[in-house]
Amino acid sequence: MTVDELLARCDLIRASEEKLAACRPFSCGEGDLDEFFAKDCLVNQRKLLGKTYLFCLKDQPDTIVTAFSLSNDSIRLTNRITDEYKEQFLDDTDLCDKTLKRFPAVLIGRLGTSSDFDVAFVSEFDCAANLITFFRISKFSLQKVLTVPVITKSVIC
Repeated sequence: MTVDELLARCDLIRASEEKLAACRPFSCGEGDLDEFFAKDCLVNQRKLLGKTYLFCLKDQPDTIVTAFSLSNDSIRLTNRITDEYKEQFLDDTDLCDKTLKRFPAVLIGRLGTSSDFDVAFVSEFDCAANLITFFRISKFSLQKVLTVPVITKSVIC
């Protein structure tokens, strides 16, 4: 599923107590993530640790397809990275004229896709790829870099 297809079927909404109360319970099959998106995400927002967003179906606004959290992050260019990779990073992000050792980024901290939807609709990997594309084309964030934790399994979360 492409970004355009996802946005044609879903609305992107910031998580709030009212929205979560109005939605059907979200379950991705992972207890820790389910609990985070049901309760802990609001605590994180109050503590300014991150923001949680929901992709909800347009024709069923009480149905959450995917939930994810974003936090501020940074990428540190260290001596352990070869000069070739440093140059490639700086060129790819249009930051070659900067002399920083750390570059601001946005981290996708938690990402879950509802177990009510099959792999053909949206998978965790597709969702992460779509989010990266969405942020690049939408100017949603002023950051040049979006970091994603390693996705360790290919099944729907």
